[in-house]
Amino acid sequence: MRKQNQKQQFSSETGTSNCECSTSDVELNQHQSESSDSLSTKSQQKRLGGEQGKRKVKKGDQEANEQPRNYLQYFPISLMALVMGICGLALVFKKFALLFDVSKIYSQVIFFLAIGTFVIIAINYLAKCIKFKQAVVTEFNHPVAINFFPTFSISLLLFSLVLVTDHKTIATVLMAIGAVGQIPLTMFTLRKWLMLPFKREIFNATTMIPIVSLLLVSAPMGKLGYVEGAWLFFVFGMFFYFLIMVALFVRMLWAETLPKPLLPSLFIIMAPPAIGLVSYQGFKNEWTDISRILFGICITNFVVLLSLSHDIFKMQPSAAWLAFTFPMDALASAVLEWHAYHQSDVSKVIAYIFSFLALGAVGFVVLLIVSLLIKKRIFIPQNEKSKNWKDFLGKKKQTI
Repeated sequence: MRKQNQKQQFSSETGTSNCECSTSDVELNQHQSESSDSLSTKSQQKRLGGEQGKRKVKKGDQEANEQPRNYLQYFPISLMALVMGICGLALVFKKFALLFDVSKIYSQVIFFLAIGTFVIIAINYLAKCIKFKQAVVTEFNHPVAINFFPTFSISLLLFSLVLVTDHKTIATVLMAIGAVGQIPLTMFTLRKWLMLPFKREIFNATTMIPIVSLLLVSAPMGKLGYVEGAWLFFVFGMFFYFLIMVALFVRMLWAETLPKPLLPSLFIIMAPPAIGLVSYQGFKNEWTDISRILFGICITNFVVLLSLSHDIFKMQPSAAWLAFTFPMDALASAVLEWHAYHQSDVSKVIAYIFSFLALGAVGFVVLLIVSLLIKKRIFIPQNEKSKNWKDFLGKKKQTI
């Protein structure tokens, strides 16, 4: 009996211990499942939190993009080139009317259109300078946009050149203001070239605008009778034109080709010799060997640029096409000066062709700019345009 009681007691203890072990195992399994559930829950929460964070960031970006922009902040200085194109066309048709006995009303209408465009752009950019100073500083430090700041003084010099025969007093005042405004920009550009680090990759055709625009000082100055001053500005401008042309071709042939958005700016190389010819004829009044050389350079540049026309016109039209306008005006003016000396049937036909080519170029670009304004593709941040200039500077040489 005692042994049976001991066996029963032992069996009850072992049963109890087995129950306790099984209970502890169950509790352990429950704890592990709870911990795994908690870990999965936490990971899900983190994932959801990350997704919610991303959604919040995207939502914030969308809200930032949906915020109304002030167009003045992105008002480009390069729009002043439109004034140069319209005023240059007025200069072309003023000479055209003189040579072919056509009414001056056409050149006068174009000239007043240029004045109105100048006033609108100048007021808007002045407002930008007052309200968004940092945006102006950023544009001034841009490797391409900085070259368009002299277009303000260039516009005044073009106004002076149009008015020089009929309103000499106004033309003299505009010429003086334009020349005084041009000198500090020229000095700043020279200092930047000679004293500051200058990357060959950012050298492009727009770089010649601040220097070669001095030729436009020479043009009205010579017709107003200041011959010595006209010669000085003429030589200064032509010297730097040839220097920049050499540097530009060295960059394109042995360094890196221009990025495609800058290809239209190559038309700027036509303007300096053409304006130089107009300036030279203004204070020389005869067709000399220098005239022939300058005219030959104009035609050579035009032929060279015709070889790039296929690549340029395949591009999507943009505000960069403003670079076509004034150079075509300058070339047409040079051809008219050439016809004024030769007075032949061939020169007359060629003068007609280039005059209406200039009219077509300016008219097309004006309509293009109006279309871009309607589509709101002008006043946009740089990072929303086709490419960033920093991306262009890092590219290796490519074949066009």
